[in-house]
Amino acid sequence: MRLSNIVEKLEAKTIESGTDEKIVGFILESFNVRTQTHIYHLLTKSYAEHMAIGEFYDKLLSAIDSISEMSIGLNISTSTEPYNSTLVFDYNKDTLINEIKEYRNSVTSLLETTDTSSLMGINDAIMSIQASIDMLLYKLQLK
Repeated sequence: MRLSNIVEKLEAKTIESGTDEKIVGFILESFNVRTQTHIYHLLTKSYAEHMAIGEFYDKLLSAIDSISEMSIGLNISTSTEPYNSTLVFDYNKDTLINEIKEYRNSVTSLLETTDTSSLMGINDAIMSIQASIDMLLYKLQLK
């Protein structure tokens, strides 16, 4: 057996049970957040908020794409369960801030799950999402 095969088997064993579902669920939630923030971006009357939200959803899409591709590469199984989404076509900055804070909680929770050598790339992408969230919240809360 080649060394690379042994390493692949060891890495595969480091992915805890249930992690697949958590990652796939996070990807679905992230696409929902990305779409909702795009809607908010279009509806806000504030130029500063428009730019901050636009920057956020662009970075989020890039990170989701990376996480999705790495997940496929790691043979993380996708879910066949339907995902329900409710998008809001009304903009309220306080609602956006609360939704982004809730999403940040999901990010923090998943970071604890992906802190393994086999998921380091996914973990790094999730950390970039966390940094983007923090920057968006900072910009939205400026007076």
